[in-house]
Amino acid sequence: MLDDCCRHGLHLLLPDGAFLEFGKGDRFFDTARRSLKLIAPYKELIFSARKVADLMAVEFAEQAPASSLIRDDSTAFLRLILEELDRSEEAALRRMADGPVPALLPAALEVWNNHDQNKHYIKVLHDALKADMQPDKLKALRRSPQEGVAKWLCSQAGMAIVFQGLKKRGADDATAYCLTRNPSVSAGFLSGLAGLAVYWISAGGIDSATATQFSGDLNDLEYVILGAFTSKLATDDQRAATICNAVRTAYEVRLNLPSNMMLANT
Repeated sequence: MLDDCCRHGLHLLLPDGAFLEFGKGDRFFDTARRSLKLIAPYKELIFSARKVADLMAVEFAEQAPASSLIRDDSTAFLRLILEELDRSEEAALRRMADGPVPALLPAALEVWNNHDQNKHYIKVLHDALKADMQPDKLKALRRSPQEGVAKWLCSQAGMAIVFQGLKKRGADDATAYCLTRNPSVSAGFLSGLAGLAVYWISAGGIDSATATQFSGDLNDLEYVILGAFTSKLATDDQRAATICNAVRTAYEVRLNLPSNMMLANT
């Protein structure tokens, strides 16, 4: 993957949540060191993403999509860690492991491990969307989930749930319209949640699925949202890839809709 980035002049955007992955075991330092050493030779290609929650707060405050996904100070520190690891040094990584990590990980892991609550969030949305779905639409969705999720997010219902969701979170009509029409992290978050619920409608089996699956789905939303702004989401998870592609398609369709159609749909 990174060799492809070199050949095609691309970069790798590393989500904040990636460090949560390092902390799921008991040995954060060792897990992080092994993982980061793999990308250390490519440090010039690596950027650290801003937190999705922070990006959404900026969009609501500025009433417009965030201008950059990259956090410059975190990128500089991450590249320092990678530079040292490439020289078989570990001081910067040790400072992170001994400093902010012990303070931040417990709260993050508590959310991650609240599996029943995480399943409940998706199940409520799943049930609400399925109740409003016409039988012919449901049948078409189940024939091709990859195509069906994208079509639903581009539909009137898909746009409306984003617009109304933004308003419920405090946006006025103009801000909700702007963030729905233009590619934004806020619209990506709501689209990703809805896309996840629609995917489960297409696949079926949500009642019997283990609750731990949904914690993984929700954690992957950060990757999905940021990946929709890039050329490709690097993942082997078919569900995450499907939802990311659907959100990316929805961004393109909404941006190119005539204003009168957007207004009618929202």
